[in-house]
Amino acid sequence: MKKDKKSQTPQKNTLFSFLSPIKKSQPNSEIEDLSKFVFKPKSQEDSSDIVERKKQKLSLQTENSNEIIDFSSDEKENTINEITNTQRTPISSGKKQERFSFLVDLKDKNGIRRGEENYDPTSLFISEKEFNSMTDFEKQFWAIKKEYFDTVIFFKKGKFYELYEDDAEIGSKLFDLKLTERVNMKMAGFPEKSYDYWAGKFLENGYKVAKVDQTENMIGKSLREKDNTKKEKIIKRELKEIITKGTIYNSDHLKSFDANFLGIVCFSKNISYILYEASFNKVFFGTFTEDSLSNFKNLIFTNEIKELVYEIDKNEKNENYFLFLEKIKEKITVENINKFKKEDFSIQIEKIKKFVVKFINNEEYKCFTNLIEYMFYLKRESFLERLEIYNFKEKENNFIFLDNFTIQNLELLKNNYDNSQKNSLFSVINFCVTGCGQRLLKKYMINPSKDLSEIQKRQNFTKKLEKIDFFTARELLKQIGDIERIFGKIFSNNPQSKDVIFFIKTLEKISSLRNKLNEISLDFPDTKIILEKFNEKYFVEEEEILPEKNSDDELNTLKQKESEIYGRLTEYLNKKKKELNCDIKFKNIGKEIFQMEIPINVEIPSEFFLVSSTKNTKRFYSAELKEMIKEYVENDELIFQSKGSLLRRVVQFLMGFNQLIEDVCQKLSELDVFFSYAIFSKTYNTTYPIFSNKLSIEGLRNPIYQNFVETDVFLNESNILILTGPNMGGKSTLMRSICYNIILAQMGMKVFCKKLELKLFDNIFTRIGASDNLEKGESTFYIELNETSKILRKATENTFIIMDELGRGTSVKDGQAIATAVLNYLKKKDCTLIFSTHYFNIVDKVIGVNKGYMDVELFENEVIFKYQLVNGVSNDSLGISVASIANLPNEIIKKALFYKNKFNK
Repeated sequence: MKKDKKSQTPQKNTLFSFLSPIKKSQPNSEIEDLSKFVFKPKSQEDSSDIVERKKQKLSLQTENSNEIIDFSSDEKENTINEITNTQRTPISSGKKQERFSFLVDLKDKNGIRRGEENYDPTSLFISEKEFNSMTDFEKQFWAIKKEYFDTVIFFKKGKFYELYEDDAEIGSKLFDLKLTERVNMKMAGFPEKSYDYWAGKFLENGYKVAKVDQTENMIGKSLREKDNTKKEKIIKRELKEIITKGTIYNSDHLKSFDANFLGIVCFSKNISYILYEASFNKVFFGTFTEDSLSNFKNLIFTNEIKELVYEIDKNEKNENYFLFLEKIKEKITVENINKFKKEDFSIQIEKIKKFVVKFINNEEYKCFTNLIEYMFYLKRESFLERLEIYNFKEKENNFIFLDNFTIQNLELLKNNYDNSQKNSLFSVINFCVTGCGQRLLKKYMINPSKDLSEIQKRQNFTKKLEKIDFFTARELLKQIGDIERIFGKIFSNNPQSKDVIFFIKTLEKISSLRNKLNEISLDFPDTKIILEKFNEKYFVEEEEILPEKNSDDELNTLKQKESEIYGRLTEYLNKKKKELNCDIKFKNIGKEIFQMEIPINVEIPSEFFLVSSTKNTKRFYSAELKEMIKEYVENDELIFQSKGSLLRRVVQFLMGFNQLIEDVCQKLSELDVFFSYAIFSKTYNTTYPIFSNKLSIEGLRNPIYQNFVETDVFLNESNILILTGPNMGGKSTLMRSICYNIILAQMGMKVFCKKLELKLFDNIFTRIGASDNLEKGESTFYIELNETSKILRKATENTFIIMDELGRGTSVKDGQAIATAVLNYLKKKDCTLIFSTHYFNIVDKVIGVNKGYMDVELFENEVIFKYQLVNGVSNDSLGISVASIANLPNEIIKKALFYKNKFNK
């Protein structure tokens, strides 16, 4: 492997182990020094001073350390950028190394080469001979990497996480991480404290991330070897977890308030599915028995699934399933479950039993077991501990499930020109201040209620809020944040003390919010009991969770021993100060702690031996001092282990309040939504709708475009309105405006009308516009008829439908025939329909319907659009006038008029 000439001679290491002398770096060396990241010394400074200054944050902090140990108070912790861009000295074996042959000729575990059919990118083939020739450290790394070859491995090494080979190159190319050599493996790395940052960066760029942690450090290894005659050359490590796009649980890695779903699907005669949200640790399941594939596509679109793991029944021959999976690979990660069926989760059978009764059929249960297989493959077994399972369709009778065509056509969540929220209905109504509130508001919008009592309940609560000052409470709610994800984080696969502490502080804020809500007569669950019980057993001090001080907890015993050892160290230091009659202080440099720093001109006793030096001082250890330090560090390792045990107990303690916390999450989400409803109500000139047996609108306005001209819509003759009029006259905008206000009404919100009467609709369908799907060979006309077919099958007398210019994608005669047939069919179903068309002839062929057009005036051959709905039929689409407005050449306009008159004869 070719190396940078500057890296051929490693920078001399000046850090010395306080347990044993540092040896020259060898391939198996597991000494946890900083030699691979040593900073280049400046001309006037000793290298150990540089390390001290730059690496102070890695020092082992001790209780009351400022009294004896000199930590520079003006040295702040480096930012992540400073840390990762640090200039490091590469480690080199001193001779050119050949690249591993298995990386030159890549094959998967089955011997299939990259690029060949059925190649499995998740695995890597390494021959037994080549594996056995590796060092112990290399074996440890490649034993994991070969099973997860498509995953970026973050490999813990002392105080750093390191990336090797292709992973290191990815880090270098994407993020400019310094690329160095470790024997014959490329390497890049970063400090352990910035793990979350770098995991987020790789996930953001679409990579899977695996975390390999040390299960012991050098001290732990030494303690283990005391009880074991066999000494191992290498520190124990294990794969802790893998994070994929669909299984992100850390809210810091999620850039949107939206749920981040992993989908598990079983294709058979029907389609059964599971949606798993890792940041909430919740599962939603269901089965589609009719129009299965269409409904499943809709599920994927409306829930923005990031990753899909599938299984197809071996007896299922439906080619559309395979075509569908190939198509969606462009946008989401798609995997076959057969890749991951390796784990035996029979040991978890007791935990699984309680979930079985929730599933309706075997396919749903199979989806669940496939989820378990996949999560076990990701080393995320603990997800079963606090898993909540919900039937996606349990409340289907109470809600409208808007399909993806309607959501897209109406631009409810995102606009269709730059895919942002700008000029979407959601952007108009969203005044939420938390992520959980925004998710619930979005759910209310794409699943409007068809339960009148629920709608009235929402209206009444909003009316109550309109009369009170809730803005202080709303500000407290904003400070609480996304409680659902905060709660989910502490029950993740890898909770940290800081997450639990943040949650406890959040509970304190919730108590303050509850007090404020009580002042304004709003009920809220009491979380005081959780805090009281927590404070009986634990307390938080300096961002640490500790056991109650008077308890006989192991950690308290170890802390007392730490103080006792520290006292002996202090006593020893004071004794040496008197003996040498000079100022001596302890200095921590990296992991070399409690070095005695003595002025350079002082005569040193023979039992002292030099560790490091600067221009004005020298630093020493003695055998007696080293023995105390060893005792201190071993005790510190036991403290570290005890803190881990304590954290697990605290998480288990909080798990006992799971239902109460779930209720709090739901209430906070609802509170945020109804605060948003009330602010919406005060912001816009809106009114509450009236539910009756007809559709009648006075002063209709568009929620998104405020300059929309008000108009009235009355359906007197029947529930159908045939809408005619010129292009650019406002037909499509009128239909969208009606849809928006119906959705708002059934969300329980006010509407943009002077008065709106409407039926309680059981569904809303739209057929507006389309574009060719060239990749699937589908024309605009085919897509139009396909959507129409679904509407015809599902429409009932309580369905609201808008259809914009049906039949325009074919010949005039065929288009008129199809439009007429569809109109008559829907008239028989007695659904509420707004149907726009330029086929004026069909109006007379459908009897007993309302007829209206968008009014215009012609003034000196110019069209003036009035954007008012009037009764009657427009017999001219004024297409040539619109062509003139669009600045077509006059010659074309004149010819068009000539042909129009000719065709009309």
